[in-house]
Amino acid sequence: MQKLIDQAINEVSRAVNNLNNYDAATMKTVVNGQTTITVEGTKLLTNIENIAKIKKQLKELLDAAKASDQMPVLNLLVDIEFVPETKVAFNLPKNVVEKAIAAGLDGVKLAFGYAAVTIPFQGSTSEALSFNISMKSGKEANLQSNLKLLSQVFDFTLNIGTAQVTEFEKPLTLEFPLNIVGDTTDKELISVAKIIDGKLQFHGGVLSGTKIVEPRDTLSSYVVVENKVSFSDIDSVKGWAGRQIQVIAAKGIAEGKVEGKFSPNDAVTPRGVREDAHPCVEP
Repeated sequence: MQKLIDQAINEVSRAVNNLNNYDAATMKTVVNGQTTITVEGTKLLTNIENIAKIKKQLKELLDAAKASDQMPVLNLLVDIEFVPETKVAFNLPKNVVEKAIAAGLDGVKLAFGYAAVTIPFQGSTSEALSFNISMKSGKEANLQSNLKLLSQVFDFTLNIGTAQVTEFEKPLTLEFPLNIVGDTTDKELISVAKIIDGKLQFHGGVLSGTKIVEPRDTLSSYVVVENKVSFSDIDSVKGWAGRQIQVIAAKGIAEGKVEGKFSPNDAVTPRGVREDAHPCVEP
C-alpha cells in the first residue's frame, strides 16, 4: 500500500510540475531598471484548475488509504529565471490568489535566478500579493561587517492588498544563491544573516546544492556570510567540542557571555540560545 501511495504522490508531483511549466517571460515588463512580473493569463488560471483536480484525486486516494497526513505541499510556481535588473517585483492579482486558494494550493513560489521565496497563503487571506526584491552590494548597503560575503544584500517587502506585511503566521521560505569561489570557504560556517541597523543577526540555514534555504517569519534585509567566530577560553574543551562550538556560534544558535568568551563550563541560559536559528547542514 505504501508503495502505491508513494507512486501516486510522485506522479502528482510530476503532473503539477508540468502544469507549472508556462512561459512566465510573457508576464514580464521592464521599466526604469525594474523587472515587474504580473502573474496572470488564461493559461495560468486553467492550469490552476487542473492542479485542483489532480490534488482532489490524490486526496481521495490518501483518505481511502487512511494516509491523509502524507499529502504533499503543492505550490503555484512562477519562475522567470535570470534577469539582469537588480530590482524585481512580482504581482499576483486578487483573482489569481482567490483561484489558487480555492484550488487548495498551499502557496506560491517566486523564483528569479538569483533567489526564490515561497509564500504560504496566510489563513483565509485572498487579497492581491505584491512581493518586491532589491539587490545591492555590501558597500552599497552600508554593511558594517568584515565577514566574507557569499551573496548580495537582498531587501524584501511584501504587500497583501494595500498593506505592507513584515511578520507572518506561516513562515516564508527564502532561498539564496551562494557565491563560493574555490574551496577556501568553510561551508559549515555559512549562515543567513538578517541586517539590523547595519549589523548582522545570524540565523543559520540549510545548504541545498548551490543555495542556502531558511524559513523566516519576518522580512527585512538579508545577506549570506561565512561567520568565523573565535573564543579565547575554550582550550579545555577544544579537543572534543571546539569545532561544534565554532559551528553553533557561526549559526547564532549559541552566543558567548561576552565578546570572545564562550564560558564553556557555565550553564546555558535561555538568553544564550537563539530559538529561531537553524543549523546549516546538508539535508
